[in-house]
Amino acid sequence: MPTAQELVQKWDLFLAKIETRFAETLQQAEDASVELLQDSDYDYNKTMQAFTGMKRQIEDLIQKIDLTWDEKVRPRMEDAFESTEWVNESIKGGNLSSVLWDKLREFEVVLEGKLSQMYYEHVITIVDKDFRCSQCNAQLEIVKNLFRSQYVTCSYCDTVNTFKPETKYTHIGWGIVDNIVNLKFLEEKKALHKDLDQLKELVQSKKATPQDWENYKTAYTNFWEMYFKERIKYNSELKDRFAEDMQRKTDELNEFKQQTTF
Repeated sequence: MPTAQELVQKWDLFLAKIETRFAETLQQAEDASVELLQDSDYDYNKTMQAFTGMKRQIEDLIQKIDLTWDEKVRPRMEDAFESTEWVNESIKGGNLSSVLWDKLREFEVVLEGKLSQMYYEHVITIVDKDFRCSQCNAQLEIVKNLFRSQYVTCSYCDTVNTFKPETKYTHIGWGIVDNIVNLKFLEEKKALHKDLDQLKELVQSKKATPQDWENYKTAYTNFWEMYFKERIKYNSELKDRFAEDMQRKTDELNEFKQQTTF
């Protein structure tokens, strides 16, 4: 029967292999996704569907930590240890599992952002093609960051022309822009989450002050104002939603405040 020390060493080796395999799998998923997007003539939906399957495999790898612990490691450690020190090994596995879940969530944001930027840069070239008046054949200008049909009046003959974009072009106006901006402000959003965690800790310890709340409110408002203004640069139509988007975030913040005692 293995000693407690031998079991710990085997457990450490197992966790190290999981961590290494996790990093390798993420890189393989990114490489495969980039290649598929290019090879599929920038079919974004097809690419993300394929990534969903890869993601399930990565999730299974993380879940293997808990499954292996429950089914194989814990029973043997309970027999080998004379005390409950084996609990520390459970915590070790749980900590790694938590870290890997966090890394996977961040990886997904980064990958979606990279793929969306590639898609945007490719598809935006569609509108670089000539769009001419149906009556006099004069070249017409359209708004390139407006991802829907547009009515353009010819400055030479006053004919109203309809620009009907390809499906790939209209798709930009949905999640693609959000993905790009999410990646661009990933670090800023992480910093905002850190501020929120610190505020929650102060609340739980009953050390929070009204000024702590005002500091977080300022950081929160500045972040979302920056975020929504950046979206407008990629999709001009979102300018009409700016006030509504900011109000929605303000309402969410006020709802959080009502549930929190300062």
